[in-house]
Amino acid sequence: MLFHYRLIDLGFEEGVKSAIKLLDKNEKKIRKEAVRVAKKLNKKTPVIYGCAGYEGAAVRFRQQLNENAKVLCWHHVIPEMNHNELVGWTQKGKYAVVFLRNENDYERNQMRIDINKKIISQHAKTIIEIFSKGESAIENTLYLIHLCDWVSFYLSEIRKVDATEVKVIDYLKSELGK
Repeated sequence: MLFHYRLIDLGFEEGVKSAIKLLDKNEKKIRKEAVRVAKKLNKKTPVIYGCAGYEGAAVRFRQQLNENAKVLCWHHVIPEMNHNELVGWTQKGKYAVVFLRNENDYERNQMRIDINKKIISQHAKTIIEIFSKGESAIENTLYLIHLCDWVSFYLSEIRKVDATEVKVIDYLKSELGK
């Protein structure tokens, strides 16, 4: 149906199959990296930045950290964050800034990230870069999503919280249902 309405092309299915192979092949490395990142995020407020092509992965990562690891965090997109949010980096705090990256990001955005790191590192001690892997946009995106999902799981383990517990959402729904 998605193909019929031209929402995806014929290569989409092959791209997903290729991404699955990439994830299977790199699963041990992905989990090892996820543990490393989760340890760096512990006891800090995560701030997630990615280029526009990875906004979906950044949103997903934020939501997974919220729900699974039970931490507040935020995300923004480069270059848009350079227009306003960058000015807000004036206070030191327990922040862990995560840049979702790809070696093929638009050159100007790569420069922006490098400059942002210099500015933000004056206020946040923890700067983490997560580079996607893959030969296509779908592979790169699914790689980031998969790795970041594991980060949220491992952070929940480190924090000793139940990743599946959502009592506050259940409470909200019950109150709204009255």
